[in-house]
Amino acid sequence: MKSYSLGKVKGTTGALGLMFAKTINKPHHIPLPWFEKSIHTMFMRFPIDILFINKQHIVVDKVTLEPWKNYTPINKKAAVGAIEDYAGKFKDIEIGDFVTFEKV
Repeated sequence: MKSYSLGKVKGTTGALGLMFAKTINKPHHIPLPWFEKSIHTMFMRFPIDILFINKQHIVVDKVTLEPWKNYTPINKKAAVGAIEDYAGKFKDIEIGDFVTFEKV
């Protein structure tokens, strides 16, 4: 297991994440409610990387999605949050790695 610092991550309380965004200034953290674990890229203008993390900030799944796609994490019971950024930003991070970040 490797450890990665993602730096400052924009925390969101809703599920909008990067929908309608023209660019990404900071990665976005989206809490995943217990009843809905899937992520979609509807209304997005660019492909994104998504890390699904558990309560201990261990990566339980990761995916790169093109616009207008839907994805449910492999380990959806463990996923409590998702971090989104430009496609390719998380290429070195693997399932089982630990990530740290500061919500802003």
